[in-house]
Amino acid sequence: MGASVQKQLCTPDILSRMFMPKMGAMERPDGEDTEEARFAEELERDLKTDPYLKVHQSDIKAFRAFRREFKLNRFEPEELNIYVIHPDRNVAISRAFRKGDSIPHFTFLEDSGSEARMLEKKSGLTVVKGKAERHENPEKSDIVVLLDENVRPTRHLLGNVEAGGWLLCRMKNANAVRSTGKYELMGVIEKEGGAPRIERRAHDLWKKAEITSDEELQSASAESGEVSYAEAREAVEKAGLSTKNVLESYKKLIQMAEEQNASRVAMGETQLPCTVEGKNGESIEMVVNTVIPLKEAEQNGENIVVFKKHETV
Repeated sequence: MGASVQKQLCTPDILSRMFMPKMGAMERPDGEDTEEARFAEELERDLKTDPYLKVHQSDIKAFRAFRREFKLNRFEPEELNIYVIHPDRNVAISRAFRKGDSIPHFTFLEDSGSEARMLEKKSGLTVVKGKAERHENPEKSDIVVLLDENVRPTRHLLGNVEAGGWLLCRMKNANAVRSTGKYELMGVIEKEGGAPRIERRAHDLWKKAEITSDEELQSASAESGEVSYAEAREAVEKAGLSTKNVLESYKKLIQMAEEQNASRVAMGETQLPCTVEGKNGESIEMVVNTVIPLKEAEQNGENIVVFKKHETV
């Protein structure tokens, strides 16, 4: 996205609209209802195209919900660069962000050269070959979509996200993104059940998804930047808290750290300085890693986590 568009995306007026509460169906402007009706008609015709391509309606609805919720439908498609990793022939996002004959600048990544060539031929989109965990495009993207749970969100991969841009991923990869401290957790696209919806209270969802026992913490791999059992126990001992239930005591430390650093928490930072009063009244300084491993069951499913990268990184 060009500098002029980037400036437009960052203006107070645009930002205020991007963070407006979600409008219900009865609150949408007439023009938006008309656009959605027209889109539904076009989609019905579009689904009869080449069977090689996948155009999952559930994915289209999820991407449309994301587009509406965060007011990205206010921009012309050509103003957006979108990078999709391992689409598996699924081009739903190209339909979801289309407006008439206009679509964003898409780059799809495949690790097979033959698959990349065939997908490009059938879709008419830009498809490149590369290893997702190491590949970096010449230009950064406003939206990066990583729904392949087998691909880790490495430094190289995340380097494709423009400052102020968006990252969509599965819950399994979300802790690795959170642990970088460079992304704000904006919400979760809940696909299970009826029509996809955006749950903005993502912080509450996260707390419910975290493991709840020392046994789970001891068996967790902590490969995505989460705190390990050894690290948690060391911090708890340093703070003079009970080690009878390490995780319970460590979560108290997290609560204290978050209360002391509300502005940092709001920006998505996960390594927080914390001051604790010792048994003898002395001040104990430490850094608390607030990323707790998630329950195995919570890492599965079709829900999509929405992150927004800080403007200053």
